[in-house]
Amino acid sequence: MDEKGQITATTASGKGGNINLNLKSDLILRNNSLIDSEALGTGNGGNIAINSPVIAGFENSDIIANAIQGNGGNIDTFENTPLRTKQVADCSGASS
Repeated sequence: MDEKGQITATTASGKGGNINLNLKSDLILRNNSLIDSEALGTGNGGNIAINSPVIAGFENSDIIANAIQGNGGNIDTFENTPLRTKQVADCSGASS
């Protein structure tokens, strides 16, 4: 993914959608690219699962499972090499 590429699952109400990626090739996020599952209302954020030989993020790219009022979702990664980025995951959420 490059130049602000995005995969998103967002909901205005209820639970956020899940994102499942099963890749045969490397997942490289560059130049503000984003994988995001977010619940904007009271629901919990969706989960993100990524299965890839390599997962790397560069140049302000993110993987986020967030909720505004509920719990953030889970981010599960399965790779053959360690994550290569300073900040890959943002699992945040506010509780009411």
